[in-house]
Amino acid sequence: MQYDTRIAALRDKSGFTQEELADLLGISRASLSHYEKNRRKPDFQTLTRLADFFKVTIDYLIGRPPQWFFQTEIREFVDWNQLDNEEMFRLFDLRWDGHLLTEAETKRMIDLSLQPRVLKQ
Repeated sequence: MQYDTRIAALRDKSGFTQEELADLLGISRASLSHYEKNRRKPDFQTLTRLADFFKVTIDYLIGRPPQWFFQTEIREFVDWNQLDNEEMFRLFDLRWDGHLLTEAETKRMIDLSLQPRVLKQ
């Protein structure tokens, strides 16, 4: 798990001190420090609060690798409904490495995901 380095990096990037972030999350500064130094593992509720606060996924926080593919259920839904790019963009919030993609990145991702379907036709 990489939660320690990712929590610290997200906190630093956002400009919060440990004390400020701990107060916002409703935990002690000591607990946050332990998480950032890999001395203690955050519980699920704390991981959820961190993910929500930084607008990343729990998968990102725990260090799972980013995935550039749609889950089978989503792929089947898109194919069955024959959604175009604009409809897909409206329906889905796509994330890469825990961060929400921009409109341009989302369109590129959608185009990549549609390649197999276009090639079949």
